[in-house]
Amino acid sequence: MKRGGKSKKEWRKEKGSTSTSKEPAALMSTEDASSSLSRKRNLEELLQCTRIDNGSDGSPSLNAISRIRLEAIFHPKFENEAVKDSQIRRDMKERVANGEGFLEVSLKHSGSLMLWSGGQRYYSKNSTDNVFTHTGEILLRQHFVRAFWMEQETGGEETTQSTTFEEEVYYRECSHYVEENRLTLAFEVVTVVLGDHGDRPKRDFLILTAVAGRNRETFYSTQQVVEMAQRFRLPHNDFWVFSSQTSTDALFEFYDNCRETSLAPFVVDTLSESAEIVVPSLYPHVDFQGDILEGIVIRFVSNSAAKVGGGNPASSMEQLSQVAKGLCTKIPPTLPDCCELVERHSKTKGNHPTWLSTNVRRVFYSCRQDSQGNNDDTTRLFAEHVANVLSKQKKRRTAARLSKDEASKVSVLLESLVNSTSDEETKRIARVVQKLRNLNIRVDYSVVKEEISGLGFSRWLCIVHIILDQSHQKYRRNMNPGDMALFRGFALELSTETSFSINARPASASPGLTQDSELVDQNPADMLMLKMKFLPYMIRTFCCRNGLRNLKQSGIGGFVKYSSNLMRRWKISAAAKKKQEPFLRAWAEYAEPRLQDRLPQDGDDMLRLTSNCYLEHLERFIPLFESGEIDLKDASSFRGFVIVVSPIEESANKAADYIANKLSCPKRFLGAHTVPRGISEGVVCSVSADEKSGRFRHMLTDRGDPTFLICFGCSDEDFENQIGDEHIAKALRGKLNAWKKLRVTRSFDLPLCALSGEATMLEVENDPSKHHGTVSDEMRHCIAQLMAAGSIDDSGVGLGLLVFFPQIPGSGKSSLLNESVEQELRSFLSKQKQPRTLQVRVGDKTTGKFWPLVKKERAKDPTGVYVADKNLPAKTWDLIANVCAESSAIGVPVIPKGAMKTTAVEGIRFPDGYVTMKRSQTFPFSLQYLAVCLLRVLSRDSGSHPGKLDMSQNRACMIVIMFFCLYERVAADEFIANLSLKFDGNSAFLAREPIEVPFFRAEEPPELPGALRDTLVEAIQAQGGFNIRRKDVGRIKDDYLDDLESRVRKSLEENRAFLSSLTVDVNESRKSFLEQMKLVIEHADADEAASSSVVDFNDSHKGEEIRYVSVEVPPADVHKVLLEHVSDPNLESLWQSLIGTTSPIVGDWYKDSRFSQSPHVTLAHSRDGTTQEEMKDTFGSVAGQDICLKSTAIVWDENTAALEVSLPIHTNEGRPFPPSTNQFTHITLWVQKGTKAFRSNKLPDLVKEGKANRCVFPTAVLPGKVLFKQ
Repeated sequence: MKRGGKSKKEWRKEKGSTSTSKEPAALMSTEDASSSLSRKRNLEELLQCTRIDNGSDGSPSLNAISRIRLEAIFHPKFENEAVKDSQIRRDMKERVANGEGFLEVSLKHSGSLMLWSGGQRYYSKNSTDNVFTHTGEILLRQHFVRAFWMEQETGGEETTQSTTFEEEVYYRECSHYVEENRLTLAFEVVTVVLGDHGDRPKRDFLILTAVAGRNRETFYSTQQVVEMAQRFRLPHNDFWVFSSQTSTDALFEFYDNCRETSLAPFVVDTLSESAEIVVPSLYPHVDFQGDILEGIVIRFVSNSAAKVGGGNPASSMEQLSQVAKGLCTKIPPTLPDCCELVERHSKTKGNHPTWLSTNVRRVFYSCRQDSQGNNDDTTRLFAEHVANVLSKQKKRRTAARLSKDEASKVSVLLESLVNSTSDEETKRIARVVQKLRNLNIRVDYSVVKEEISGLGFSRWLCIVHIILDQSHQKYRRNMNPGDMALFRGFALELSTETSFSINARPASASPGLTQDSELVDQNPADMLMLKMKFLPYMIRTFCCRNGLRNLKQSGIGGFVKYSSNLMRRWKISAAAKKKQEPFLRAWAEYAEPRLQDRLPQDGDDMLRLTSNCYLEHLERFIPLFESGEIDLKDASSFRGFVIVVSPIEESANKAADYIANKLSCPKRFLGAHTVPRGISEGVVCSVSADEKSGRFRHMLTDRGDPTFLICFGCSDEDFENQIGDEHIAKALRGKLNAWKKLRVTRSFDLPLCALSGEATMLEVENDPSKHHGTVSDEMRHCIAQLMAAGSIDDSGVGLGLLVFFPQIPGSGKSSLLNESVEQELRSFLSKQKQPRTLQVRVGDKTTGKFWPLVKKERAKDPTGVYVADKNLPAKTWDLIANVCAESSAIGVPVIPKGAMKTTAVEGIRFPDGYVTMKRSQTFPFSLQYLAVCLLRVLSRDSGSHPGKLDMSQNRACMIVIMFFCLYERVAADEFIANLSLKFDGNSAFLAREPIEVPFFRAEEPPELPGALRDTLVEAIQAQGGFNIRRKDVGRIKDDYLDDLESRVRKSLEENRAFLSSLTVDVNESRKSFLEQMKLVIEHADADEAASSSVVDFNDSHKGEEIRYVSVEVPPADVHKVLLEHVSDPNLESLWQSLIGTTSPIVGDWYKDSRFSQSPHVTLAHSRDGTTQEEMKDTFGSVAGQDICLKSTAIVWDENTAALEVSLPIHTNEGRPFPPSTNQFTHITLWVQKGTKAFRSNKLPDLVKEGKANRCVFPTAVLPGKVLFKQ
């Protein structure tokens, strides 16, 4: 394509003529947006390069766009999605108890999102006119026929019935209403043809989940959604209303007790029994989707938000419930699907539109048969078929997409409309685009030209796709009052002031339904929501499906660890984990050879196993597992890699079979070429001497576990017995020497007689009568050595820590752990409840591959603290996450505090001199940080750095800038979120918080001098071009780079004093690093102890509920404190008020029943909304532990008295002690008859009001034990 009348080559030449000038480069950051001149230049380039002339249909060119309209929208991310579930629970229960609102519960269906704005305007989350929208459209149009089928069959003339079918009267009526009122309806499309989720649905269907009014950018309440659904007989979700404290408590108690086992029938029945109101769906989950339920969605609805148009919300929902039950009677689940009804009707009463009789499931299986089970071909054929079905309409919509490069430029055009139009909706949308750019949020803009055949009508559409979910939170944090929300489904119509727009605002609204203009916005603070999943779905989706990638890369052992880590993160009970582990291991045994293509195809009736179509295999696997047909070997503790080499293949196989059997080794391979890379479990491989050993060199180097070489029958005598030809024997001896040079943990030489008469596994399978021969002591000794050196018992082993540095050279990471810091850290580790070792590995001092060595060393000490002193750019985060997952480590990132500030640089210079300002690069570090790191590298003496990155390196500055640019496309405020995504994808653990080491003196360091800043920006622009062309700036010969390196060095030297003054002293950084490391270790120990405690609790108290967690204090010790102060005149009013003139003291004991006979400190109580899971999670690590309390005061009034106490930081054994959930930490001493003990919680407030007394006395120490109370 030509740019503004010039060819690509001509454009490059023209731009290249001025590209080497040394004018200041353009710089943009989140805090300092680019100048209007820069934006104008970008807009001019856009209009020159992407001009699309008016078509013959009269559609406007893109550069003429002056009006934007919302075409389709879906809910923004909820405000509370980053808040802990426990806190949301407490807020929900408290608000319901206070009568502020009620809870709505709905089922979470597993499907694909589809948006409908009326007519043929269907959109998926990030696109349009695709297989998702086509399938959804067919199912929706079929639904209307099925929903009104009974009325059409029982009334009216035959001609009228046929006309109703052919013209789709009910569908068009609903479509007209949607378009007239500018609504967008959101559906969950649930089918077997659009990819696998938790289960294959019994029937293909869709569920209405939301209705958006685009005039006011507002979403219907549940009541309004149901009201509209019932008017047009749309299939809404099941809804349950919980409006009392009793039912709300029962709801959460049910989930906590049943989340590990519940299926849809039990969940639906239980919710229906405990809810005050039930609004049933036309498509019951059990009948349409099946038994596997993804989860439930719980929303708090305030009374103000529920009272739309006045009236009682509960009464309105009850009325809707009655209507819903009536519709379920009229349209029972037993009514066949539309395609079946229409086919039956067509045989006697004429033809109907093809899409009404299309069975998408049948079409899909037909396409699969035609493609002979090829997944990609099946998907392509199916997409073509459903598109062809819909294309038979007389006036059909088609969509042509702009290239991705051209579409990305449209954002500049949209943003330019902020100040150039008076249209309010256009301005609001343009401001969203502008804010997305200013916040450096990653967005994909997809631009589509839509045409309606037969009408001569076309228009432009733009679909906005937010790449990262966390960007929604970032956008919301920076919203101003009145700003448009950032929708998840976000399609725009682009037009001119004079061109026709489908999205014209309606002149009037249709009567009979609460309209968009009457919508009541709910306060964001009231929008509490919980998405709560069930374990059966999670096991299938996140383990069986998502774990296939890990299974293929890391083998069965890696998959088992991946699944175990997931269940650990989900805080699954020991009983549930014990039940799931054999199932998951068996699934791995079934799936692994199919993923590795080591088994023949399962037949034309089965698709190849992938994450998109795993359910068919899972359904086949489950009966095999339950019947015991899958040979599930006992999990072997052997993790070594054994190579058995012999002059001939038969001898190697015989020895390898015997060894694998004795070791219970899960993996046995024949030949070097059959061993997959990355396999992490125990391996025994047999090879003949004439095979090449080169493939194993890299494999053994990357291997973290012990490696062994067994030369079987390789002595001169055995060679003669096996190889008759002397020349062949001589050649094999030479090749055998290559095998002996492999670097292994240990090697063995065994004679043939070590297995005299031993049969191979294949021989035994073919002839069971064959039995094993004699085995020598040498072989037994070898097996014992292999087992001792290669076995790892990781059951019950805790997690270690892997400290890593996502920084750049010159950041000072190596200086943090000097000798004194290292010694203090080792001393601290040795004194912990779980002692750990410390190992530091410096990347620049390591020969060979760094991360395979880390994995190997971590495997030897899985619970230790490992510091990987090596820069880890963003492009390698997946690697560190994988290392942490496979070596059972918690990843601990160390980042420079004060340096995390998003920098965006506009423009890229390519190696050939061509400069374009239409591209920008985003980085998470500030330019000040880059400048300081550069100066530090140049301050290193020649030859002083082990990695040779010092002042003597010709391109030292450009190499550091290269590292800086490896973080491209990562913003500062998304840094940890992006890192978390990588760890989540590998089922790895990341520390609660990163270690932030002070770097700058000031929180906001001063800006760089202009000349230095411009030089750095130019260097970044140049590096960006070299990255695109994949050229190494450290090696390539380039005069421009030499000049640029020289100018960067000169500018840094000129500003040396300024840059040196910016940073903190290294001792301050070391001190902070050490303190934070200790805190991270304590958190890891507490989490580990909590995990162990939860397991113990579930095993020993199965089925019992915790009422509260407390610190039990011996009564005698409490009474002793009172006796010590019985004569204190300040407490005279206390004794008078509590016991009158008669002393209740008998010896050292208070006999009055009003004194507490079981004194304790309540740490958490279920009546306050603390869940079972929260109590176990928070206090499980200290359950049964002894602690020392400190008491310093007594507080009392005429009804209650309490001893004010403080909790320790650690238990007596050194475990970190969590804080109490109660604001007033105390021991209740005495309560008046008729008074509840929990009234003592109000004493501090009564003291402030002058209604209670407080007396301070010398600190008294009390012993206590932490217990769960049933």
